[in-house]
Amino acid sequence: MPQGVTRISLEVNSVNYEFFNAFTEDERVISKQVEYMNVTGYSLMLQRHTFSLDKVRTFGDTLDFDTVVNGTVTIEYETGQRVTFSQVHVMSVGAETADGTSDMVSTILFGAQSRTVN
Repeated sequence: MPQGVTRISLEVNSVNYEFFNAFTEDERVISKQVEYMNVTGYSLMLQRHTFSLDKVRTFGDTLDFDTVVNGTVTIEYETGQRVTFSQVHVMSVGAETADGTSDMVSTILFGAQSRTVN
């Protein structure tokens, strides 16, 4: 059942930022197929958590994404479920785009040490 995101927040140094309008979680590889001589096995993979947020430029932006390390990102869904990414680091800051009718938006790619579903 599809569920919408109701809140996206980034906490850095005890300050919350909520000027995001889109969330995309990248693929998570859980296990990998391993070929042996006469059988096929499976091996659990080390989890690598990456996701992106679309940041809306707001008047008086004070957060420099180039310096974001050890942050926490929380995604809240309509159902009340929360996904929390911890020890978040910015991996890349995308180009800013505008379509002439809405705010400037850039995509920020993040990596996280852990992912918790509450």
